[in-house]
Amino acid sequence: MPDPSTPSRWRALPGLAVVVGTAPVAVLMLQKLPQGFALSHERFWVTTALPVAFLGLGPLAIVGIARARLTLVAASAAIVIALPIGVWLTFEVLHPQSSEALPGWLPVALLVTAVVLLPLRFERRAIAGGVTTGLALGAATTFAVRAPEPSTRPLDEAVPQAAPEPGEVALGPGASFSPTLGALLVSSDVALRVEPLLTFESRSPDRSWTVFAADDVRFLPRRMVDAGHVGAAALARYRTDGPESLFAEHRVDHWRIDAFAELPEPVFAHLDTFTDLRFEANGSMAITLSPCGDEVIEVHHSDYPEGRPVRFGALYADGRFRVLEAATGEKGPFEELCDGPLAADDALTLTFLVDGEPRASVTWLDFAAQASTEPSPTGGWGVPQNALSLFREGEHESAPVFVRATLAATGVGRGWDSVGHSAGVYRNRMEVRLLPATP
Repeated sequence: MPDPSTPSRWRALPGLAVVVGTAPVAVLMLQKLPQGFALSHERFWVTTALPVAFLGLGPLAIVGIARARLTLVAASAAIVIALPIGVWLTFEVLHPQSSEALPGWLPVALLVTAVVLLPLRFERRAIAGGVTTGLALGAATTFAVRAPEPSTRPLDEAVPQAAPEPGEVALGPGASFSPTLGALLVSSDVALRVEPLLTFESRSPDRSWTVFAADDVRFLPRRMVDAGHVGAAALARYRTDGPESLFAEHRVDHWRIDAFAELPEPVFAHLDTFTDLRFEANGSMAITLSPCGDEVIEVHHSDYPEGRPVRFGALYADGRFRVLEAATGEKGPFEELCDGPLAADDALTLTFLVDGEPRASVTWLDFAAQASTEPSPTGGWGVPQNALSLFREGEHESAPVFVRATLAATGVGRGWDSVGHSAGVYRNRMEVRLLPATP
């Protein structure tokens, strides 16, 4: 009777099938997960190094069978099987609320795959080493894709407590204030809508990917408390995570907006809105941004998830504001279109052009001071978490231009990762101007 511990190649075939079967998964990871991270960034090891290593395990296991070194097959198969188990176990600990979205059969399916190791059970040391390595890699992977600590910088000014008096105030010709929408609308022969309230979309309750969040926690509705005026300013008050106030006032040559939002605790989300702008005009529209001087930036219609590229601006940790164009959709690598200095205490001005002529401008006085300049976990290539995304609402050159300013989000790039807003009070102070056409 043959010795069961004799290296027999056929015993390694189930293990080989599992290892080789990970190759398509590894290729998919390289294609679909964000790339362009530095070696020092933990995401490089998850999105690039790990799938490359998995691709290397297949040839290693084939060599093991060819040379009857079944320890190589046993160790490789054990790593492949144990890694997702390590991810699952660590995910249950780190993300108890998000883990409720995982199917109940998942742990059973993961454990059932371990039966392929039974024919290799005599390679005990190789299996033990592979299982230990796989569990450690799985735990490290889950930690690496957890949302980083919040890196926004709230101004922490107190939210004004003044209660509004009933009635409306004059906001100048062509201007109206909508408390329900939380928006200022100004118009002449051009129209600009400004929505300055801090808003979160697709939240995570525990710093996980937002795709695992329950529907009732992804978006917290905003409730209007009251509206009216305080002196010459229109005022509306709201409540979401905490108290919010929105003031709008007409001054000599512009409208002044102050929006306050208090976060009692950090909020983690996939998307956030610091300001939404929508500009309409009859003619060809483009923009300029103050850090880039007079450089005209065309705004094009873009596709999602892939196709015609989006354009956006972002403030980097080196104090430079860069306008970038994605390679496809909103995904990198990214081409730089222009750049210029923007210090934390600098104002950021966006000017809308119609047929090459300035017709409206919006100035953020608090964006640079509060925006996160830490790397985005979805963007890659050094793209930070903040962004000024530029969209065209249609394909025609006269289609409205839409601009979304975010302090920290993961809309640029690949994935459903969440990033955090630190607890504190955020202020969005803005100056809005309509500029007359040249006679």
